[in-house]
Amino acid sequence: MKKANLGPNGNTFLKILGKFFRLEQPEMALKIWTEMKHYGVVPDSTHYTVMVQGLANRRLLMKARELFAEMRSNGFLGDPKLEKLLKEPVGGSSVKGKQRPRPVKQATRVNQKQGRMKRWKSPHQSREEKTSIE
Repeated sequence: MKKANLGPNGNTFLKILGKFFRLEQPEMALKIWTEMKHYGVVPDSTHYTVMVQGLANRRLLMKARELFAEMRSNGFLGDPKLEKLLKEPVGGSSVKGKQRPRPVKQATRVNQKQGRMKRWKSPHQSREEKTSIE
């Protein structure tokens, strides 16, 4: 099959690599990565991007950085999105203190006599606010 040029091509490997990362099987993606060379498929920038993103998203940053360095040494330009992804710590955003706080929902309680929901009244609310809440 390989001699007749009927083996998998670059696009086939892209689909397989992407599928393994979606299935959360980065080890299989790495195995397929080595298999590409046996079929004579030379990875292009898209292959490297899929691999680096997939490995970084699965928190395999060391291997992702290795492949990114290999990509650069093979003459491909670095992608700013990949560079940012590789710089971020494993836990999430590298920018501390710039995360937006989540909005706090106002507490409600049930008025047992009337059987309806009311918002709690803060002792700091003005009379107009108290009447507009009910």
